[in-house]
Formats: sequence, C-alpha cells, structure tokens
Amino acid sequence: MSSFFKVEKNRRRGVHRKRRSFLEHAREWLWPSSGWFAFMRWLELVLKRKSGSAHEVALGFAAGVFISFLPINGFHFLGGALVAYVLGGSILASAIGTFVGNPWTFPFIWLAALDLGNYVLGVQNPHQLPESFSLKTVFGNFSFWAEHYIWPMMVGGFPLGIIAAALFYFPLRYNIERYRERRQQMLNERRRLLVKLAQVKEASKEKIFSLRDGK
Repeated sequence: MSSFFKVEKNRRRGVHRKRRSFLEHAREWLWPSSGWFAFMRWLELVLKRKSGSAHEVALGFAAGVFISFLPINGFHFLGGALVAYVLGGSILASAIGTFVGNPWTFPFIWLAALDLGNYVLGVQNPHQLPESFSLKTVFGNFSFWAEHYIWPMMVGGFPLGIIAAALFYFPLRYNIERYRERRQQMLNERRRLLVKLAQVKEASKEKIFSLRDGK
C-alpha cells in the first residue's frame, strides 16, 4: 500500500515543461507521475492558498463534487463552474472538486446513482449497466439509454451529490480556516521578530556611536 503513495525517484522529469500528448495527459490523469500523495497534497495547498474566503473556496469545491455525481460526463467542469457561480463559490475550486469524479470512482458513483434512482422512481425490474458501451451505442438508441440509465442516474445522483458535497464542504472549510489562522499567526510573529531585530540593531548603532564619540 505504501508504494501507492510513493514518489518514484527515477520517474520522467520535466514532462510538465513540454507539450504533452493526449496519451500523456490521459496517463497523468489516471496515475500522476508525482504520485498520488504528492498530487493530493498539491491540490490541498492550492485550495488553502486560493484567494477568497474559506466559505467561497469550500463551497466551490463542494459544487465540483456535487456535479461529479451527475451523468453529464464531458460537462462536469462547465456544470461545476455554473453551480459555483450561482452559489457564490470559487469557480477554480469547483474545477478541482470535479477530480472527485475520475476513472477510479465513476463506476461506484454510477452504480450507486443508478440503484438509488431506480429505487426513487419505483422501477420494478431495473436494467443493469452493461459491462461495456460506447458513445456510438448510446446515441444510436438515445431514448432507451435516457429512459433506463441517464434519467435514473440523474435522479439518484442529485441527492448523493448533495450528501458528498456536504461531507467535503465542512471539513475543507475548517481546515482552510485553521491553515490561514496559523499562517497569519506565523506572519505576525515574524513581523514582531523583525521589529525587535530592528530595535536591537538601532540600539546597537546608537551605542557604537556613543562609544565612538566618547560619551
């Protein structure tokens, strides 16, 4: 399990400085070259240092989480930005929040949303998700897919998204507030130290001048 978060020392360097191919982008999305721990740490720092109040940042991230539970793949960034804008949250944080929906979590999200949606709609004999499908298959018989899959997933994904968004919002807001308070305390302490050093320096200069003048 430790290897899952390990940053490989012999990984390819400088990839981010060159234009990546589509396959490199896809591979980086599926498995970051810096390691998952470093990637998650980077996202955490981006959120904590993002301009705006802790509420705005956490709300924007929660908007991205919420939209990830809806079956609108390909429009999650846009949908998250729209929800964040309407609620007054951070649009950039909403884009980061959509990373909750990724190739590792989508299968669980889709299955949970589909089951809950069929339950809410009272579907007696629900269709199970096929093992494989393509956009050509979906658009070739869109009405069937919309009725048996997309609409139930939308109905089920809405409450699941709200619950997931709330679970992320409150801890994230608390952590951002704590981080900013500690950072502000550190900056205030640094300012006091600098002022004290300046005072000591000034007193030392006065003492040197007084000794030189024989006072």
